[in-house]
Amino acid sequence: MNKTINISLGNIYFYVDEFAFQKLNRYLKEIESYLANEESRDEIINDIESRIAEIFNNFREDATQVINMHHVDEMIKIMGNPEDYQVEDDYETYSKRKSTRSLYRDVDNSTLAGVCAGLAHYFSINPIWSRILFIILGITTLGTTVLVYIILWILIPPAITTAEKLAMKGEEINISNIEKKVKENYEKFTQKFGDIDYEKYKEQTQQGARKAGQGFINFSSQLLNITLKILGFIFALIGGLALFGLVVALLSYTSVSLFEDFYIFDFPHAEMGVPHWFFASVIFILSAIPMFYLLILGLKLMIKNLRSLGKAFHIIILTLWFASLITIIFLGIRKSFYQPEEYQFVRIEETNITAQDTISIKMIENFRYNENSVRSRHLKLTYDANDQDIATGSMILLDFKNSQQDHVSIRLETNIKSINRESAKKINDELEYQFQTLNKDISLANFYTIQSKYQEARIKLKISIILPEGIHLKINENTTEFLNNHNSINSLEINHKNELLKLENSALKCLSCPYQSIKPIIKSEEKQNRTTLDSIN
Repeated sequence: MNKTINISLGNIYFYVDEFAFQKLNRYLKEIESYLANEESRDEIINDIESRIAEIFNNFREDATQVINMHHVDEMIKIMGNPEDYQVEDDYETYSKRKSTRSLYRDVDNSTLAGVCAGLAHYFSINPIWSRILFIILGITTLGTTVLVYIILWILIPPAITTAEKLAMKGEEINISNIEKKVKENYEKFTQKFGDIDYEKYKEQTQQGARKAGQGFINFSSQLLNITLKILGFIFALIGGLALFGLVVALLSYTSVSLFEDFYIFDFPHAEMGVPHWFFASVIFILSAIPMFYLLILGLKLMIKNLRSLGKAFHIIILTLWFASLITIIFLGIRKSFYQPEEYQFVRIEETNITAQDTISIKMIENFRYNENSVRSRHLKLTYDANDQDIATGSMILLDFKNSQQDHVSIRLETNIKSINRESAKKINDELEYQFQTLNKDISLANFYTIQSKYQEARIKLKISIILPEGIHLKINENTTEFLNNHNSINSLEINHKNELLKLENSALKCLSCPYQSIKPIIKSEEKQNRTTLDSIN
């Protein structure tokens, strides 16, 4: 009974009986002896073993089948004996027997994946024709051939081993052809590296390194340019918008505009002893010049050939900025030494209106000095009927108070900010405000006047109408703008205008409303104490 031996050929395992193994071993040793003087011997033997493994694998039906003597004899017939082939340097004596071509991808002569070159070998045509055919079909079929090419790429195996490359070209896969093919490839390899001009490649390598370095520098430069342009756009946008906002603010603060009746531009210029236009201009210069240079910087980053503004222009601009900075510092120091205070001057005007009367309270609308009947803390420079320049103001706060007296009185409180009481009193003495108590009607002017030299003064006029219990009154709608929003003790909240009201129990009762409304705003001290005790309990 013969023994079975497990061997590996071309990374494939086979079961071989003892006598077949002995013959196969002698055959391989003869090949090794034949190739003893070849420099590429190991590569040739590896390819031969791979071809033998391929033949044996075709002989057996499954992986457990044993390779016997018959299989080895058939393999030798296909491969041939080493002594049958005397391969000379010109390779004219190797076998001319043909074998069936196999379809492989020629990866050694590929443009993309070797599909066209493999098909050319299979059909015995020049690879250039197969490539042209694929291009033409790709155009005429609107790219369908590309899908076919990808499928063939996946399905057709590449020719890796020498045996596969011989099968691809239709040459017999035997010892002679394998040896010839390996030797050809080996000589090409040694010829390629033997002909290398190392100095030339050294220079090319250096040039390539220089080009790579220059390319990196160019890329970095382009990236830097793009970044600078983006930064330039951002700087220009911020600077432009800031300048526009500052110009609008300056014009709004220093001229008659929609913004003059608001308090958003309430700078302490009067406390510093300078006109408001001067203070606003200094602030504008101090803020606008840095934004202007930010705008110029942004434009220069975006536009390389931007024209320069000139040395003289920069000197003037920077001089203005430093002068504004010094002015602000000086005014700040001055304000710290001369801190203004608010002084109050009060006078009370008695009237002959009693609790049994019905009175009407309204503002006298003056279309010359306060056209829109609005409240503003800024004095306006204008002219009176005699064409004399005067300053007018409308910072008037109107409120209503209840009292135990039997008649109506008017309390006028003037609040003036100044560095001392003497100057504040002088301003108060020059202040003119008019009101009338005619036919049980109280008419209050919606403005006050003063000499134009006090245009920068900060003046606030508080008017309190003191009402007795039981009085009937109507409050005109045009008082709305001047009503004091911050009620003090004993003040009354006015919820109904142009309606008949009655002061009853420290609250105003609406007599002409669809429903009666009594809403006390400030409780008496006794009521407040009782509410506090109830909340504690």
